[in-house]
Amino acid sequence: MKKYISLFKCAVQETMIYRWNFFFGILSKFAVTIVMFYIWRIMFKSNQIIAGYTWESMKVYLFVSFLCTSTISWNAEMSMSKKVIQGNIIADLIKPVNLRTVTLVQAIGNSFFSNLCAIGIMFYCAIFIFKVSLPTDFQIWISFLISIGLSFLLNFILSYIFSLFSFWTSNAYGIATARSTISNFFSGALVPFELFPPLLARIAFLLPFKGIVYIPTSIFIGTLSGSEIYHALMGQTIWLMVLWGISNLLWKQAVQQVTINGG
Repeated sequence: MKKYISLFKCAVQETMIYRWNFFFGILSKFAVTIVMFYIWRIMFKSNQIIAGYTWESMKVYLFVSFLCTSTISWNAEMSMSKKVIQGNIIADLIKPVNLRTVTLVQAIGNSFFSNLCAIGIMFYCAIFIFKVSLPTDFQIWISFLISIGLSFLLNFILSYIFSLFSFWTSNAYGIATARSTISNFFSGALVPFELFPPLLARIAFLLPFKGIVYIPTSIFIGTLSGSEIYHALMGQTIWLMVLWGISNLLWKQAVQQVTINGG
């Protein structure tokens, strides 16, 4: 356990060394949220309800979506690709630690301050600037916190799975871009599923990406309630277990593809 705590501390220190990178990363995501905020505000001027959403619920959706997408600030795909290309992955393979666990600890460390900033920015702007109404039900807050934790783990494991494709390619930029695009679209980060065409909505509900944004956001704004929340949390948990198993199988295949191109 001590070695993982040390890795966490190193990841936090690394983030502070490159604090401008993480600061501008948060700022860019928040800028997108602000742009979407004003686009939706214009749309709601001529419509009181859009796909079941009022302007108040859409405001909450936007800011909680920003929080969910800010939980992972560490780009696993690019980091893994660099290790494979330079040959440094060999050092990780011979260490008496689990690479996936190391990756998770580093992701938590690198995301620690970005999460604090995201939470601070969201609540300050939501409450004091945009006058967003927050839920008062304690059970909603508990369910939301559990869901946001599962969202972080789902975001991580999906990023980790995509990062393993670095073993089959010499450049992970396309992999990282594909993962980010697919995740943002099918997680509901751009628009709620209710605004999707019926076929795309059905596909989105079948995929694990909904657990990253749509489920925690729906719990927070009250779209889901009672047993629906329980089933949603169970869905997140089941997908997490399935993806964890897939990452094990993919890892066994990936290590057989190690080719040292440098380092």
